[in-house]
Amino acid sequence: MDHIFDLTIPSNRTEAAPLELDVDIGEGVVHFVTVQFPRGCAGLAHVRVRQALTPRWPSNEGADYNWDNYVHEIREHFLIKKGDAPLTLVGWNEDDTFPHTLTFRFSILPQEIMEPWKAQMGILDTLLKLLGVRPKGSKR
Repeated sequence: MDHIFDLTIPSNRTEAAPLELDVDIGEGVVHFVTVQFPRGCAGLAHVRVRQALTPRWPSNEGADYNWDNYVHEIREHFLIKKGDAPLTLVGWNEDDTFPHTLTFRFSILPQEIMEPWKAQMGILDTLLKLLGVRPKGSKR
């Protein structure tokens, strides 16, 4: 499933008082993220994505993305579970004249599709329990 969100950042929006938008993409594994910077941003529009207080994209504290006429693509494998905090798009704009609209795309699939081995491990665990076998070092 693809989820698409636009973030229109007004001119003169500072990093100290950024525009924030919580987005709900459901639960599953985020496997692909894009951030589109249209022509004209000139590196003046800045964005980052966080979850609660944790930076997600980019993942290092204090970093941000800022380009012009560029689509940044991120290959990912990030699990979002039911009850997790939403993702928050955070943006500011150093342009003193024009607002800028950036487009975010999140591709997410169910965990069982992205991690099919987990289901197989569950079946194996059940079979081992039925046979009375415990893996070495297991506390189960």
